Amino acid sequence: MGFKGKTLFFIILFIAISLRLVNLDKGYSSDEGWLLRASEVKTGGLIPFLSKGRSVYPPLSPFLLGLWRNFSNNEIWVRSYFVSFGIALCLLVYFLGKFLNGAKFGLLVFFIAAVSPLLIWASQFIRSYVDSSFWVMLSAFFLVKLLKDGFRFNNILGYILASTSALYSSYLNIIILFAYNLAVVALYFHRGINFLRKWFYLQLVIGLMFLPCLSLFLKQSALATAIDVKWGERGFNILGINIGYYARGVAALFGMDPAFLALTSFRDKYSLWLLCALAALAFSIMIYFSLKGISNLCKICQEKRIALFFPATSIFSLLIYLILVEVKHFPLQPEYLIAPHILFLFVIAAALYSSKNSSKINYVVLGIVSLVMLLRFSEAVKPEFDTKKSSIYLSENAKPEDCILLIRNTNHYITSDKFRLVSMSSFLNKNSDADMYEPLGNSAKDFLLGIKTQYKDIWFYRLYGNDEILGANKLIMDWLSVNGYTLDRIEKLRRVDMIKYTRED
Repeated sequence: MGFKGKTLFFIILFIAISLRLVNLDKGYSSDEGWLLRASEVKTGGLIPFLSKGRSVYPPLSPFLLGLWRNFSNNEIWVRSYFVSFGIALCLLVYFLGKFLNGAKFGLLVFFIAAVSPLLIWASQFIRSYVDSSFWVMLSAFFLVKLLKDGFRFNNILGYILASTSALYSSYLNIIILFAYNLAVVALYFHRGINFLRKWFYLQLVIGLMFLPCLSLFLKQSALATAIDVKWGERGFNILGINIGYYARGVAALFGMDPAFLALTSFRDKYSLWLLCALAALAFSIMIYFSLKGISNLCKICQEKRIALFFPATSIFSLLIYLILVEVKHFPLQPEYLIAPHILFLFVIAAALYSSKNSSKINYVVLGIVSLVMLLRFSEAVKPEFDTKKSSIYLSENAKPEDCILLIRNTNHYITSDKFRLVSMSSFLNKNSDADMYEPLGNSAKDFLLGIKTQYKDIWFYRLYGNDEILGANKLIMDWLSVNGYTLDRIEKLRRVDMIKYTRED
């Protein structure tokens, strides 16, 4: 790589680092609380903690984050653990692209990874999304070297250790590694039985290394509460078909999560058929882009089968996941598809790649793609919930004699040391995690009547998400209205409302 190439490398690296360092002091959200708690558990108690919990996560990320937090518990420091993996992931993408087709192609993939809004978001979020994706992509790196250079010791060892780390950091990587196997068998079956036997032994070793975690995985799977048939009934439906999951999965491959695009407000402003037409246009462009990328990838790589490995594994893993969504009712979130998105970056880069320096149209298209991604940057670095802002607002506006009423306290910063807190979590019931909340029972009503006798002014912490979707917020707000409380003021923050109710004596 010459002087120009080195300069571009450091410019892109600066961009990748800078974009991931924005707004690290945003405040912890409820979804980040689990890993924070798990990382505080001492090593000897980690497995019992994981086996009793309701989240399905293996031990590697909590263990490594716990070591990281030994140096500091400052939020910026904690998030920098994930930022480090996010930057390392971008560098890994560069080296893999360079291995495939030289420094120019590597720099192009590197740049797209640097500005990808989904990767920026994952690089700041306190869940094992970006670190687990790093391990699975390191596995892909050694796998590609193995397919090109053969079963050399370094390639074998690197692939085994990276794949095992991937499994111990996220069970979702089982899907990715299975997709690797499908792609390898489909593309390299022609190499004969000797190759397939060596490949089988390699997977057997990885399976044996995962055995210590197998019993934990089975226990956690039995307790998984997110898997519910009723979640599949929700989502974006057109003509009775729930296309939301499918559209979201495909868009995730391109790094554009539709959740960033405020679909609700779009449906309020535009007709359903106009949105369908826009969606059809978008997907037509995506299909064209994908086909062009796959074609170019096959042209620029010396070995066509290695080129096909990237679209094959990303598409296979998405299809496997969608099948599990239909059959096992897995929830689908774009963050679950980060690794397929990274694999698909090589297809996107190939669609934009030209070995001719005079190909100006490629630069124009690259500029458009970059602009679209960067327009989503502000959404990628915003907090999931304005937990910190809401606690500051209450500190400044709630009086000592006021009550803070919550469905459940998921705010790390609102504590009983600072406020008079009342949580309704033990009084609200539903049959499953995907069911609507049942009407208030006698115990809940009696408890609330006790609150009524104590407090004239009540601040209701209205948290959006499942509490809103499943009707818990409405139950409490209706009770407040019926029992003489009137709306005094409301402060709308990101996915949180601070609503003050007052009762006239």
